[in-house]
Amino acid sequence: MITKTNPMNATTTSPQIINPTSYPRTHPMTVALRRVAYYWPDAHAKILSMPWEWSDKHPYGATDGDRLFFNRTGLNRLAARDAGPGLIAFLLVHEALHVLLRHRQRFAHLRWKRTLNEAADYVVNAMIVRRNRELKREIFPPIDGIYLDESFSGHKSVEQIYRELILAKLAERQKASQSKPVRLLLRSRRRNRHVRSGHACPASRNLSGVSSGGIASSGGHGAGALGAFGACQPP
Repeated sequence: MITKTNPMNATTTSPQIINPTSYPRTHPMTVALRRVAYYWPDAHAKILSMPWEWSDKHPYGATDGDRLFFNRTGLNRLAARDAGPGLIAFLLVHEALHVLLRHRQRFAHLRWKRTLNEAADYVVNAMIVRRNRELKREIFPPIDGIYLDESFSGHKSVEQIYRELILAKLAERQKASQSKPVRLLLRSRRRNRHVRSGHACPASRNLSGVSSGGIASSGGHGAGALGAFGACQPP
C-alpha cells in the first residue's frame, strides 16, 4: 500500500513486491524510468521485463539475473538528493547492464564472487560514464563510492580485471605475511641452532578460508586451494 511517510513504499501485491509503474508521475523513480527509457531504451525494456523486490541485503540494488532487488532506505536516500532522478537512473541502468551482459551466467564458474562483482562493476560503471560523455551531459550521475576507475579498467574485459584484482590481493596478503618482525625470526633460529638434523621451518601458509573482506569466504575451498606462501629453504 501507499504511505505518506515513505515515498518508496509503492503499491504492492505483497510486502516484498514492487510495482515500478505505481509511483506518481513526478516521483524521482518515475522521472528516472522516463530518463532511462529515452536515453537507454534497451536497459528500460530489460528492467521492466523483470520482477522487482524489496531487499535490505544491499545498500541500493542488486540482481540475480532474473530479478531486481532494491533497498527501500537506499532508494529513499537517493531520491532525497537534488540529483535524485539521475542517481536512481544510474542505478537502474547499472543493474540492467549486468543482466543484459549476462554476467551471472557467463561467470558462474569463477570462484571468488566478491572480486567478480567488483570486476563486473568496474566494467558496467565505465560504460555508463562513457555514455554520459557521448551525450555531453551527465544524464546518469554516478553514485558515490562505486567501483569506477577508467585508468584502471580501460577497455579490459571482466575476466581481465578479475585476474588483476586477484593477483593484487594475493600480492597484498603475501606482503603482509612476510612483514613479521625480524627479531621473532632470529629468536626462532637461535632456539634451533643446536639441532643438527636441519633448520626448523615455520608452518606453511595458504589463503584458503580468508575472512570476509578478503578474496575467499569463510571456509575456503579446501586446504591450499590458492597455494602456500613460499617455502622453507635450508641454511
